[in-house]
Amino acid sequence: MTLSETEILALKKRKRQYRLLFQNLAMAFALHEILLDEAGNPIDYRFLEVNPAFEKQTGLKASEILGKTVRQILPTIEPYWIETYGRVALTGEPIQFEYFSGPLGKHYNVTAYSPEPGQFACLFLDITESVELKKRLMQAQKMETIGALAGGIAHDFNNILFPISGIAQMMMWDTPKGSQAWENLDKIYQASKRAAELVKQILSFSRQTETTRMPMLLQPVVKEVFKLTRSIIPSNFEMKLFVESRPLRINGDSSNIHQVLMNLITNAYHAVQTNGGSIDVNLEEVVLNEGCPPEGIHLPAGRYARIRVKDTGCGIDGTILEKIFDPYFTTKPPETGTGLGLSVVRGIVTDLDGDIRVESEPGRGTCFDVYLPLLPDEVLEAGRKEEEAMIPGGTETILLVDDDRQIIDMEKRILERLGYTVEALTRSDEALAKFEEKPKGYDVVISDMSMPKMTGEELLKRMLAIRPDMPTILCTGFSELIREETIKAIGIRALAPKPLVAESLAVLIRKVLDNQ
Repeated sequence: MTLSETEILALKKRKRQYRLLFQNLAMAFALHEILLDEAGNPIDYRFLEVNPAFEKQTGLKASEILGKTVRQILPTIEPYWIETYGRVALTGEPIQFEYFSGPLGKHYNVTAYSPEPGQFACLFLDITESVELKKRLMQAQKMETIGALAGGIAHDFNNILFPISGIAQMMMWDTPKGSQAWENLDKIYQASKRAAELVKQILSFSRQTETTRMPMLLQPVVKEVFKLTRSIIPSNFEMKLFVESRPLRINGDSSNIHQVLMNLITNAYHAVQTNGGSIDVNLEEVVLNEGCPPEGIHLPAGRYARIRVKDTGCGIDGTILEKIFDPYFTTKPPETGTGLGLSVVRGIVTDLDGDIRVESEPGRGTCFDVYLPLLPDEVLEAGRKEEEAMIPGGTETILLVDDDRQIIDMEKRILERLGYTVEALTRSDEALAKFEEKPKGYDVVISDMSMPKMTGEELLKRMLAIRPDMPTILCTGFSELIREETIKAIGIRALAPKPLVAESLAVLIRKVLDNQ
């Protein structure tokens, strides 16, 4: 059979069209021949042809792989794939599936079929980005669930903590300062404060709390975290601490600093865990001069506290180093790492007007430096004087509303010790009825936020509708995010975060009453 010139030209044209389609196809294409052992079982396969999309999606060049077997190109390929593609080539039955290629580190959607006996072709698409996006969405949903659970736990836990701290405080007032009994009570009180900070850290991680920045000393937090991690990390790993004796005070939040240090020290431990090594934690003052800050630091000239966490562990590869602060990026297995730690650290440091830098060398170790702006010395002195001030009291009448009997009894006892007359009620509807009877009979109203029938916010809103100049304070747990603009718009004078502390509540009441 002889083809006419017209038919030959048509075939050539069709061939060019197929070649153009092959070259410009968005999906990767590869044609292979299956290789069998003497028993007829698939043992390998050879690359016959690939398109440009294949090269782009796999990183493998046609000039380097055509004519070679997959075991030559990817020695660590899983035997499962040779068996799977072998069945397609031998039976002629097509398959479609998604899989993760370990050697290439990517996820693919694959369709495999047999164009001729003993051969198989693959059409596949790189879906790594889509898979990672789904993982991030699932992680975000998991964190949202954790946050909701943590909020409920925090409310109950704070209600347990307040009577412990409140009773300890009142007993300290009746005990000679410096005595053994006073010291023991102070330990109970300090432990309850640390427990409250722990709840705050958990909620900060689950995005359920907004932190309050105030002047704070760094030394106690650094020492506390070092002591905590030293007790957790096995003693065969060396840990050293250096803390500058000169007081270093920043405008920050102790729970956030705690979280930063815990993350950095935990990462350092993971770096030395396999092959051993040491961890150094340093806190010192540094001065950044105009025009020559350390490499990677973008801060104005001035005095800074530098927190350094250094390890002699495995180090970090340069390609990974660029991504370590990205959300959800992690080199740890899914069951041990979320990829949130360092992104949270960077977010906290940035919020504190600081900066963070990292230096690392594979096999030599890693060093993280956190720079935080220091407050002037006069702020430090003012802070000392404020700490030494006496707890203020008064003789005004307070209407106290909280549905938890244990909490309200403790608040009543503390406020009465400070000289106030207190009417305590556990029902918001009853409190509103009492207020409607004598709106001028109270000097300040303090209400809890979470209550049945009527929230504290709604209760105070109704009271302010009756008496707009009524001094009011709303007590909120960490799980109840209320914007300051919202309470100001309603007319509420102040928020009191739970668990309540006698000194803070006493100062807040006086500020509200004295209109400071």
